[in-house]
Amino acid sequence: MSTLLPHINSWVSDWGEFRLPSDFPTALLTVSGWLDRRSGLCKQARSYIKEQELKLQHGTEQSGFQAPLFGPWLRGTRDMRCKQDMLDAGEALVPRTCPVHGLNHCRPFSGTAINAVYQNSQPPARKGDWMQTYTGAQFWPLDPRADEVRFEDIAAALSKLCRYGGQTIRFYSVAEHCVHVASKAPDWLKRDALLHDASEAYLCDIIRPIKSHLANYLEIEARLEGVIAERFGLFWPMNPEIKRLDTAILADERDQVMAPPPAPWPQIPGIDPLGVTLRFWTPAQAQYEFTTAFYRYGGK
Repeated sequence: MSTLLPHINSWVSDWGEFRLPSDFPTALLTVSGWLDRRSGLCKQARSYIKEQELKLQHGTEQSGFQAPLFGPWLRGTRDMRCKQDMLDAGEALVPRTCPVHGLNHCRPFSGTAINAVYQNSQPPARKGDWMQTYTGAQFWPLDPRADEVRFEDIAAALSKLCRYGGQTIRFYSVAEHCVHVASKAPDWLKRDALLHDASEAYLCDIIRPIKSHLANYLEIEARLEGVIAERFGLFWPMNPEIKRLDTAILADERDQVMAPPPAPWPQIPGIDPLGVTLRFWTPAQAQYEFTTAFYRYGGK
């Protein structure tokens, strides 16, 4: 491929219409796509191109593919008519020489169409806007992908997020909350419990009274939670035991980090506290404890 790109570029750039970037990984497939799908080459010519393309992909007859097909064929067409003649006639770049039947057998192809093919070869646009993460990466919350989820970003974000929308009497992070929930989970479920709020690293900690009323939020959250589960090998959907622990700790947090409630909390009627003592870690300490717990529970 490295020997093929300069030849294609030198041929194409003579007219200034289109140029393949040096790092374009599918240059050969794109070029063969122009000739196969768009240029109107005959069936025999398309078969010949495909045969040579497969040889190149499998590492055989690489020089033979470049020379007879992309060498004399393209050079012969360029020499046949001068640049100005082609531009005046509205024809550009793609040769009229068929590698099987010779000159003028197949239709020419415009530079505009070539540019369209290049545009179509680009990766599809991501849904929504991206956010920059702690590690300096891009992340699309509306279009999450498992290979873009980084534990370091989750740990950093959750250690700085305060529970209950910040309406606490002391700083109390989501990261510390997760560590306490995981400490009460059975061994086989500890990593899942630790990461049960990992989606909040990208969506923030939305308080319960409004979460279910935000249009599409639960759908967005569920999609992201599924991707995070894929990334870290967690159970999905979330195990009901984690939800029970997450509800029980509300009683501990209500009594230790909130002002005296003006009325009973509707989320925890008759539920026993989880039995944890909040430590009120600083963000740095919370990040350290969260990270330590992740690796202690087999995280990778």
